[in-house]
Amino acid sequence: MNTKQLVVFAALLCPSLCAADTPQTVSVTAAGMVLNNPSEPAQSRQRSLIEAQRMAVEKAIGTTVKAHALVDKSILVESTINTQTAGRIRQFEILRQWIDGIWIKTIIKADVDLADPIEDHLSLHEQLSHLSPSKMFGVLTFVNGSTPSDYELRQALQDPVPQIQVFYSKLKGQVSKTIPDTLLMESVSKQLGLNTDHVNLDELEILFMTGRSN
Repeated sequence: MNTKQLVVFAALLCPSLCAADTPQTVSVTAAGMVLNNPSEPAQSRQRSLIEAQRMAVEKAIGTTVKAHALVDKSILVESTINTQTAGRIRQFEILRQWIDGIWIKTIIKADVDLADPIEDHLSLHEQLSHLSPSKMFGVLTFVNGSTPSDYELRQALQDPVPQIQVFYSKLKGQVSKTIPDTLLMESVSKQLGLNTDHVNLDELEILFMTGRSN
């Protein structure tokens, strides 16, 4: 059973216990490894960093799950239970980044904020506070037309709404009037990994349309 499945299983077995015991912030060291593209060294370094950040979040969540001493690993519930446990990197430090054969590797030390599994549904802004670095990397690349720097990525993750609104506006301009706003907002939400099952249209408009945010 992988880390994600364990998180789901933990939420199923002990939602109240997990919510009470899950630490708010976990410090971890993690490594990311991707194929190195010598013709695009900056992009290779960035992809390796994003992979390290993803591994840091998974490691932080996995550490939390292991703290509950799960023993039954025979039940698969990933396809039917949707956990709200999520992680977001508060800050990180690159400890080492190097080329190893065909790979580029990055080791980071990160502080990961964890959102406890709760019964209430997370708001859009709460979900965005846990937006993955890889998804924001894609947003910035589309918006800027070039690979973002580490600083740009970090700043955008701290306040993702402005960049997401620019992303939506640029997409809307490209599709012109061929796709209704409602459908486009739903499509962008899925790209970002947002759960909109309990979100109304007005909330989506406030999020995506420049000038309507709170």
